[in-house]
Amino acid sequence: MQGWFFRSTTRVAAATGICLAVVVWLVFTDKASSAVERGVPPADAPPAEIVTDAQSALRQTAALVEATLIHKTTEFSESTGPWTRYEFEKVIVHRGSIGDKPTLVFYQEGGFYPDGRRLVVSSVPELVEGESYVLFLRNTSWRTTPIVGDLAFRIVTEEDRQFLVDTHERPIRAFSEHGVHLAPPAFSRPDLNGKEGRARLLGVELPEQALSVSTLVDSVDYQSSRNGVGFVGNFYPRPFFQNAELPVARHTKSLATEHSITATRATGAPDLSQIPTQTKE
Repeated sequence: MQGWFFRSTTRVAAATGICLAVVVWLVFTDKASSAVERGVPPADAPPAEIVTDAQSALRQTAALVEATLIHKTTEFSESTGPWTRYEFEKVIVHRGSIGDKPTLVFYQEGGFYPDGRRLVVSSVPELVEGESYVLFLRNTSWRTTPIVGDLAFRIVTEEDRQFLVDTHERPIRAFSEHGVHLAPPAFSRPDLNGKEGRARLLGVELPEQALSVSTLVDSVDYQSSRNGVGFVGNFYPRPFFQNAELPVARHTKSLATEHSITATRATGAPDLSQIPTQTKE
């Protein structure tokens, strides 16, 4: 009788343990699924890694996307500060996937406070309304930007040529195993505190060799095939916050027309997501 009692108790305890494990798994899975549905990286999403070359960049890339930025606004909350919401149209996914939606929307840290000051995060690429870009979008968790290593290239047409420039207006000479090869700046940078128009040509000669969208895609394909990496995993348009709510639109201003004092904040550490570049004179 006593043996039966202990065996029964053991079975009940084991069954209870299994039930609790199932409940915990279901709760965790439900939270992870809910996070993905909201565009937030789940807790078990791959962490961002240091970008040291093309291979490490492509390993963290979910999609290579061409798109035109049509609107950006600041969304502010007390717990997260200002974040900028970017909305794109004319989206072309050259490689990888960004989900089933025909549009592209994502967030980057920075933007306007309610008192008019502006937060500028040094590691976040500055994107200008009305311009078209080629973007490397992350397949990892992230906290400031979903763009891999500042790989956001503006599409420029000058002298009947299409070519790409980085966010510092430097033409892209090549994309090799070592990273991005850059020419000296060819355009002035836009006024980020006022109305953001097109960058102006500085009067310098454009490089004879500069990548267009199609030649960049070819170069990326070559590096991806050579290293067996790239274009896997999910793209998450919202940041991962462990102990804070997502930004909400309690205070929204258009960045295209707002004038304010710029409050520049460094990240407090070197930008580890920056891909190595080579500048040729």
